[in-house]
Amino acid sequence: LRVLVLGMGAGSLPSYLGRCCPEARLVDAVELDATVAEAAQGPLGLDPGRVAVHVDDAAAWLRGRAAAATAREPYDLVCVDIADGSNRIPETFYSAAFLADVRASLAPHGVVCHNFHSGKADLDRRLEEACAAYGAAFPGGACRVPSPARRPWNTIVAASPRRGAFSSLEELRAAARRAREQRGLPFDATTG
Repeated sequence: LRVLVLGMGAGSLPSYLGRCCPEARLVDAVELDATVAEAAQGPLGLDPGRVAVHVDDAAAWLRGRAAAATAREPYDLVCVDIADGSNRIPETFYSAAFLADVRASLAPHGVVCHNFHSGKADLDRRLEEACAAYGAAFPGGACRVPSPARRPWNTIVAASPRRGAFSSLEELRAAARRAREQRGLPFDATTG
């Protein structure tokens, strides 16, 4: 399992993936803020042996990687969690160019999961724009997953280059149930 995390923050997602998915051979994490990356690798306990941290602009880093995609193994999972100080997802991170780079970096069976904030007019508008962009970049393979009631302000957009992989919420929930059973995950990702 090869994983890319764009927007590492404190490193909790790459750390969790390392513990939850021992078959993860490589976790690349890209974080813009060097201070945040240092904190994640230091006092917050991110294991540098399991996660390769890249301090860079995620879109630029991905563009460089996508340009060299023929020389590199593709990712099975790409997680995107990038927002500004007002929880807005910058348009760069759901642009046609960015999504083309994501797609070029994914294995044919791979999945991208993108966390969006919602619940305010501007955030909801960006989410709608992003859903349309994902639908265009991943025809027949993108859907949105609304948050459970306990977290009403996040929505995950999931997509795959594999046609029909996630063309409906029910298909995505079925895949989540299979993953939970196969990996013994301690949470239920099918609610929402």
